[in-house]
Amino acid sequence: MLNLVVPITTQNWGIGEVLNAVSVSNFKEEIIVRFLCAKNNPKFSEISNLKTKNIPASLDVFPANATEDEMVYSFLKNTENLAFVLVRSTCNFFCAEKLDALIAADADIALFNSQKQNKIKTFVKEKAIKLCKNFFNINFF
Repeated sequence: MLNLVVPITTQNWGIGEVLNAVSVSNFKEEIIVRFLCAKNNPKFSEISNLKTKNIPASLDVFPANATEDEMVYSFLKNTENLAFVLVRSTCNFFCAEKLDALIAADADIALFNSQKQNKIKTFVKEKAIKLCKNFFNINFF
């Protein structure tokens, strides 16, 4: 099974988009959607009342004002040897085709396209990816 971990913070896309993309994905039988949300998030009530269209989904609730990183680290700390795809809030577009490509790539770490970054951040990110490949043999998609 593959867990699609979606921390709910400041996304430009909606929760319905995630469920629609998973419902038409080629790997929908293998995917479990895990929403991570803080209690005070405005989307909390939307998620808790959401119909999941026969997609296995769960909601992990965190204390008020929990950051995205805190939610993700807590989730990872409580799971062992779990295959997952993490959908960060910087993902600028979520669709079934991109999800299928990430899953089919069989990469160690795969990322959705993120929002535009400045040139310095892009340079540092590219160097970090090269260092990870050379020293740790981690392949990015």
